[in-house]
Amino acid sequence: MSTERKLFSIVFPVYQNGKNLPHLAKELADFINSFNKYDLEFVFVDDGSTDDSFKQMQNIKDNFGSQVKLIQLSKNFGQGSAMRCGWEYASGDYIGNISSDQQDPLILFKKMLKLVDINTEIVLATRSDRNDGFIINFCSSIFYFFVKKFIIPDFPFGGCDVYLFSKNVKNYLLLKDERGNHNAASLINSGFHYEKISYTRKKRKHGKNQTKILKRITVLIDIIVSNSHLPIRFISSTGLIIGIFGIGFGIFIIIQRLINLSSTEHMGWASTISLLSIFSGLILFSLGIIGEYFWRIMENFKKDPLFSVKKRTID
Repeated sequence: MSTERKLFSIVFPVYQNGKNLPHLAKELADFINSFNKYDLEFVFVDDGSTDDSFKQMQNIKDNFGSQVKLIQLSKNFGQGSAMRCGWEYASGDYIGNISSDQQDPLILFKKMLKLVDINTEIVLATRSDRNDGFIINFCSSIFYFFVKKFIIPDFPFGGCDVYLFSKNVKNYLLLKDERGNHNAASLINSGFHYEKISYTRKKRKHGKNQTKILKRITVLIDIIVSNSHLPIRFISSTGLIIGIFGIGFGIFIIIQRLINLSSTEHMGWASTISLLSIFSGLILFSLGIIGEYFWRIMENFKKDPLFSVKKRTID
């Protein structure tokens, strides 16, 4: 019977986290000392930070040696691309993904790895509560309620940014090479069996959250367009309703005109302008939705690189 230990890789996307990384280094040391079931590998991906994040990453590399791989991207490509880069450089039998801001504790991976077996190749850590302030908490609640209700019924209500999966799943995700989708959504829809654990997301102690409200809206649009035909159905249904309304309104105008044949007044200018404004707005809105789908088709057709590496230290 083989006694070879398996390798567990953890991918950390880093963006403007220079103030937090020294504290993360201490958490890493504690995690390593308390973790002996797997060999460990840490893959840090600097997503075009303009602060001293990469310098702090190099300090972590100096402290932990060959256990740490460093990749610096040429610009800010986004968290999804940074994670994708980390997957490509990760060598583990299992790959974990977690933010570098310490709001999500590393100790979660101990519980998650206990759930991994021959039938379970994905484990999601879902947030049962979060401490990000009232506005972010409120917006996130609406965001995830909408996704779960209308787009992906199995999507965790509190969201999911911490997860691990097997090398088999990693190869599937890299081969699929999907653009513009949320990683958790891709995992849930992958067809592989998954398990979930819940935890409370901690309040950030160091640095600032770089995810703005506009970015959250963009992520919501990505999830909707990448995983649902709901917007297209909305356009079709709205068009049908407006068409029926237009026919009815036209019949009403004809009847009204026949009843008042002797009238010479030019009536209906206000209603005509109002209807034109409404229909023009709906047409532009519909074109915008179609454009979102078309843009994603173009992204997946062109297959432009998701990232470019400026510097790396992987040995």
